[in-house]
Amino acid sequence: HTRFRNVTGVQTCALPIYMTVSSGAATANVVGILISTGSLNGVVQGNSIHDITANVSGMTVTGIQNNAGTLSNLLCANNMIINILSAGSGSAVTITRGIGSTNSTNSGDEYYYNTIILNGTMSSTDANGYSTGFDFTVGTQTLFSLLNNNVYQAMHTLQGKLYCIRLNNSNANWTSNYNNFYYVTDVENPHSYVGKILTSDYLSLTAWKNGAGNSRDIKIGRAHV
Repeated sequence: HTRFRNVTGVQTCALPIYMTVSSGAATANVVGILISTGSLNGVVQGNSIHDITANVSGMTVTGIQNNAGTLSNLLCANNMIINILSAGSGSAVTITRGIGSTNSTNSGDEYYYNTIILNGTMSSTDANGYSTGFDFTVGTQTLFSLLNNNVYQAMHTLQGKLYCIRLNNSNANWTSNYNNFYYVTDVENPHSYVGKILTSDYLSLTAWKNGAGNSRDIKIGRAHV
């Protein structure tokens, strides 16, 4: 993967990133692009992150992970994330996520015009596992905006839940507008939702808009910008 640490104004643009992990510690994380703590005012733009697969139980696979911290001010735009999957079987918690913001002190981040397409089968039998397009760990300092992103959630899971967007708390200052959040729900995908905030799962777009503070998000099917 590509990793940046303690760098101000870091930029990564137009990189193709792909990998397969068939062995390793079950607690390991597999990340396409990692923005580490202290890397501020970065630009992650125009990258193609695809075909990242972890075949070990208990792994988390993330396309782009922002862990920069206070005053992170990341611009994450026009990236394509497709065919990433934590596919390990067994009973450990397995997570697949397109873009993850994992530091609750992140602030000033902008996520614009990204496309995330999630498919494949997560084989873990643990119900706490999940797949999501966006995944935010938030706190009272967190400030971010999402605009004109596409998330197509068509993954299958044995037990865990599937989301287009997920927040672990409700105490952040954030906006989500004109994002296309589309998920496939059928007999093989009974645990699909538009989004989650804290402990609330939002099944319909209307419920999500209300739960997210009357966002202007949409649902128009699979698209790419």
